[in-house]
Formats: sequence, C-alpha cells, structure tokens
Amino acid sequence: MTLAQTVWGHPKAGAMLSDTMNSVVRKLGLLNNLPIYFDEARGDTDARTDKAWANLPYLLSQGRERTRLTRGSKLMESATWESMMISAANKSLHDYVNNVNHETSAAMLRILEFEVPPITNALPLREVTNLLVPLNTNYGNAGVVCANYFGRNATALKNRIVNFEASLFPRLNVQPEERFWASAISLVLVGGTIAEELGLVKFDMPRMRDFLVHTLNKLRHVKANETLDYTNPLTFRRFIEDYVSDNRHRILLTDTIPLSGAGGRAVANLTHLPDPYMRDRWAGRWGADRRLWVDYVTFYDWLRKRNITPGNAMKGLAKFPGYKEVRAVMTKGLPPNQVRPSGQVRAMEYDCTNGPLQDLYVQ
Repeated sequence: MTLAQTVWGHPKAGAMLSDTMNSVVRKLGLLNNLPIYFDEARGDTDARTDKAWANLPYLLSQGRERTRLTRGSKLMESATWESMMISAANKSLHDYVNNVNHETSAAMLRILEFEVPPITNALPLREVTNLLVPLNTNYGNAGVVCANYFGRNATALKNRIVNFEASLFPRLNVQPEERFWASAISLVLVGGTIAEELGLVKFDMPRMRDFLVHTLNKLRHVKANETLDYTNPLTFRRFIEDYVSDNRHRILLTDTIPLSGAGGRAVANLTHLPDPYMRDRWAGRWGADRRLWVDYVTFYDWLRKRNITPGNAMKGLAKFPGYKEVRAVMTKGLPPNQVRPSGQVRAMEYDCTNGPLQDLYVQ
C-alpha cells in the first residue's frame, strides 16, 4: 500500500481508519481522477457510523457528494470524481457490507476483493523497511510519467480500454450487475500493461490475468451464498431457527396448540416450565403436535435488529407451505397458576408436519 501511494503522492497521505466520512469525501473531490488509498478500511462499533461506511461503495460509484445548502438556502457546489479506492484490511469488506445489509449484493458488487496469500519468500523486515525509507522524500515521479502519457494519448487510451473490455467481457460471460468487478479487472490489466510499456515496472501479466479471472469466479460463488433469497426454503428455515434460538426463553413449550377457529382441544399442558420472572411479551409457542406460533410484532422487531427489511421477509415467509396468519392467545388453554396469561396478538402459524420445517424441533 505504501509503494502504491508513492506513485501519485506522499506515502503517508492515504486515508486511515480514524478519518471521518466527510474528510474522505472531501479528499475524493480534491483528487478527482486520481485513486484514493485507504489503509484498514472498515467501520467501527457504532451502528450509525457502520452504516455510513457500508454506503461508501455507493458513494464512490455515484461520483459526487451529496447536495448541500448554504446558510442563505442556496445550493453549494458539490465535489465530483471519476476514481476508485484501493484499500487494505485485515477483515473482509464483503463480510462487513453484507452484515450491514443482508438483502442486496449491490455494495458487494462494487468491491473487487481478494485475499492476499502469505508470502513465503519475503525479504527480511529490516531490509524492506530500509528500501521504503527513501520514499518519504522521493515520490510522485512515476505519476508524472503516467500523467504525461495519459494527457497525450487520452483518445487512444479510451479506445484501448473499450476494445479490451469488448474482448474480455464475452469470454468471462460478464453480467450487467458485474460491471464494476469486470471494469476494475480491465483497468488493472490495461494499466499494468501500460506501466510495463513505460518502463516503470515489470509484471507477470499472464499470471495476473489468471489470478483476476480466478478472483471473479470466486466472488460469483461468494455472492450466490451471501445474499438472502426469500424464495429459497433454506433462507426461510434459517430465519425461523435463528429466531427460536434467540428468543428461546420467551417461547412456550406445550403438548399442543389449540386449533384456530371453532373446535379443537381447549386445554393444553406445558412441557417445560417458563421462567417465572419473565415479564416480556411472549415470542411464540411450540406444540408437540408440531405446530408453531410466532408473534408478529416480536419477529418484526427481530428482523429489524438484524438489518433485514421486515416487509420483504414477511412476504417471502408467507409463501411457504403450512403458513397462515392467525389471531392467537399465546397462553390459551394453559394453567394460569403456571404461566402469566396473555392477550390476543397477531401471529404467524406454521404447520411443521411438512414443508421446509418438517424436521424442526423446539426443546
């Protein structure tokens, strides 16, 4: 990262974890067409700050900062850029943005990420440090060579990239949603070739190309497994299992659940005594006859805390076999001396004798 930064500027002028989002945006506007380097790019433990950093991929791809007003209610000029961010982190940025928003891969699709394998034949640390020390006073020279070339060959360079992508994209079967990944790969390969032509560096370009193609295929696999698919029964089952696990102390375990509507057994027995000091709203009820009640309000709040849009999840879960919405009294038929009575609530009822939950057990 230090070496890359010195192509265009001072090795210590990159962004850092302690920088604010406003300062990063300001730097993007000042650099405009030059890349921004970010060491250890990730958010902190504050939820609001986490969300702001998770939105950074969208901000970068939009190419402009948000609109602001002056004290006189006039529009301020917004900073713009056509650039990319090069970052290093000890933890996956894909994991980070997906944890903030499970439902879409849009942020992930804006980050070309790969894991750097351990270097087994590295130089001794002291030797590397001595090689990097002169960069504090000798930097930006390669950038001057590149800028001169770009300025003199702007039209030809644009055509070169367009032609390269026209050849590469069909061979890799690039989909429209993968355009950021594919464009980053193209820029790295074309840029590396030009750097060699200018005599700045020597790369193993065939090996670099193979590595980037392998990275693309690996990212496709990760994407397929990271984002939520509400039509997938496994997603549905995971929701219910995680909800039950997180709210285990608030779920009543009984031998049966009274049938909704007229008829049905009115008396039920507890198979496990609940916490006598529990005063929270009941999260659900499980019957040994393999039916499950899930409190709608509690489940809705649980989804929101996991950064999952409740409306989308609820619609998806309602489409699976064995589901129906009921008006339920969680403590119906249970001895009042053993469990605190509750009022009627909106609930989701699942018949677990078949479908995705057919082998679910709550105990």
